[in-house]
Amino acid sequence: REELGFLVGTAPALISLAEAVEEPEAVRLRAEAGRLFRLLGGVPTWLAPYLGPPAPRTAEAS
Repeated sequence: REELGFLVGTAPALISLAEAVEEPEAVRLRAEAGRLFRLLGGVPTWLAPYLGPPAPRTAEAS
């Protein structure tokens, strides 16, 4: 349970960190936060407005 709590808190932490760094790194941090958010089935729900729409999947990303 404790490990799951840490995992759930990682996406919000990445979003916060993205606000404090320059754009190339911020984009990568937001993308990783979005991947974690989707992996966890949209948890935490309050984070959805901060992530925007999901990126389209491409053949390269699969």
